[in-house]
Amino acid sequence: MVLGVSDIPTILVIAGLFFIFIAIVRKVSGYIDILIDKKTAKTLGMVGIVLLALGLITAAAGIFSQQEPTPTLPITPTPTPTITHTPTPLPTIWATSTATPSPSVTPTHSPTIWQESDMGFTLEEQNHLAIGFGRGDGMMRVYSTTNEIHEYTFLNDHWERITFGDAFLSNSGIAIGDVRNDGENRVYITKYSVHEYYYDSEWAGDMVRGTSIIDEEGVVIGDVRNDGVDRIYICDREGIKELSYNYGDWDLMEINNHPYAKLTITDGRNDGILRLYAAIDDHVYEFSWSGSDWQVEDCDTFNIYNDLSAICAGNGRNDEKNRIYVTGNSIDSDGAIYELSYDGQSWQHVTVSDSVTVSHMVVANGRTDGVNRLYTGSSKGVGEYTYSGSWAKTSNIDTSFEVNGLAVGNGRNDGVNHVYVTGNDKHIYEYSIS
Repeated sequence: MVLGVSDIPTILVIAGLFFIFIAIVRKVSGYIDILIDKKTAKTLGMVGIVLLALGLITAAAGIFSQQEPTPTLPITPTPTPTITHTPTPLPTIWATSTATPSPSVTPTHSPTIWQESDMGFTLEEQNHLAIGFGRGDGMMRVYSTTNEIHEYTFLNDHWERITFGDAFLSNSGIAIGDVRNDGENRVYITKYSVHEYYYDSEWAGDMVRGTSIIDEEGVVIGDVRNDGVDRIYICDREGIKELSYNYGDWDLMEINNHPYAKLTITDGRNDGILRLYAAIDDHVYEFSWSGSDWQVEDCDTFNIYNDLSAICAGNGRNDEKNRIYVTGNSIDSDGAIYELSYDGQSWQHVTVSDSVTVSHMVVANGRTDGVNRLYTGSSKGVGEYTYSGSWAKTSNIDTSFEVNGLAVGNGRNDGVNHVYVTGNDKHIYEYSIS
């Protein structure tokens, strides 16, 4: 048996007990006789006590405990991973979306981010919108209406607003054009009559003479007679009317006696002739100037249980053909948007969307990418629809307010089109592609 260092406390304890025992007994008889006097016994007892104490202390403290060596773990060499370069396929680019959808899925919503800019706040709700050269100085501006007219000019990095016009009645529509055909644009609004405003170091204007408009729906400007002269077209509770400037005076002609029609002007037959189109009840009518009177044609009727709520026109499919777009509350769904086309012999319509109710529409190149799209405004925000073999909703700008007015154009004069919206929260907003 080999004693190790760790046995020292035990030896000390045994030795201490032995010396204490001898000191107490003082005489041991056997093979060896031990006889100890009293003084020596006292000394041995003290030595025994010391040895016992040392043994117990070293055992408790582990001073002489032998540390087990820490085993050395075998080192297993880690193999160097083999890197396999798998080529990543390029994303498919869709004409209607910046997303990369699955090829088997038709994109219905674009993840495109629209940046919102709050252009200003007024005490009353801002309603109708127009973008144009209102001052005739070659600079685009944005115009909105309350009971006054608000002009927004983008200068450097901010919008500046000025207000003009009579502040006593709510405006129902706004348009910009050279109705006097003198090379100068003016701003026209309907406010229980037609008012004309022009800029000459400051804004001034007055009611157009000879007009009495009741509950008008809006105003559009164009050369519907195709004689090189722009005229004003409005509709009120008495019907559709035409206003012409005639050497210092204004001529008023009644075109149709159907009230509250929504109007747009376009070359709807793509024959080079502008015509006036009106959404009346659940029909779209075409008004053509024959040279002596107005010819009316019923283009189509729609599955609407109430009046058509909006109309616009443009090259929505980007195929150099103008079409007409109308919307209303559908009998079969929550709402619908329809596209009306002339095929050379008759009018045909298709459904753009059958699950939406909107109150404003415009065809425009809202992304400045050379592609026209249909933009809509409603209580749920601004929708964007793109045609690529079929119509699909490619973007939506969610808003916390109801859209009162909608326009698209180069309001900043930076060569980039933006979407402009007025809301029932009394603000006007600009939306830009990020």
